[in-house]
Amino acid sequence: MPQFSVRSWTAQEKQDAVNMEYEAFYASYPDRSKDSWRIMRNNLLRGKTSFVDKRINNGKKPFTVPGSLRDKISSGMTPDIVSAIAERENAAYEATSEIERLKAAHRKALRKLDDKDREQQELIEAVYQAAREAAAAIHIEPVKPPKHDNRKADDETAILLLSDWQLGKITPTYNSEVCADRIRQLSDKVQKLVDIQRKAHPVRELRIYLLGDLIEGEDIFPGQAHLVD
Repeated sequence: MPQFSVRSWTAQEKQDAVNMEYEAFYASYPDRSKDSWRIMRNNLLRGKTSFVDKRINNGKKPFTVPGSLRDKISSGMTPDIVSAIAERENAAYEATSEIERLKAAHRKALRKLDDKDREQQELIEAVYQAAREAAAAIHIEPVKPPKHDNRKADDETAILLLSDWQLGKITPTYNSEVCADRIRQLSDKVQKLVDIQRKAHPVRELRIYLLGDLIEGEDIFPGQAHLVD
């Protein structure tokens, strides 16, 4: 049976493939199968380069016929070698294109995440800056230093637990002004209790523990944002 080649097409072969019918073409190039002539002719007429030529002309290693195709040739069957090669090359090309598309989509998603993260960081910095400016505007009266206690008795430490102020919450009987008034009352009572304890032993330290829920949230339940000031 004739031996068909898998090699790069010359310019003359391509021109003849377009200009000749297969019988005349085969007379000049007996190592080219009719299927390879048909595929090359169709590709050239559509302005395309065959996948086989792309592989060879790009300097890559020439395609080797797989063992399964060699077995078919040896058994007398006539497989469409060039079609198989073209199909295989086309599948690889499409897979590569899909990978590149996915990579591009991944890069685009990463850019969006970067933009989102940058916007979030800018928002956080704006909040911190507003908090710093607000704190700088607060005027706090100087605190008089306590009288020095020379007693040798063991010290005791005052402990103050703070929680559940829900500052900002609005109800018929509660708002930020009520919260501030209660904090002032608490401060006065702490001072009085510490003064009482100091009559028995030194109290030089007050530890304040913040247990949470000092500020009312706004997204714990639907409509909560409308119940804060």
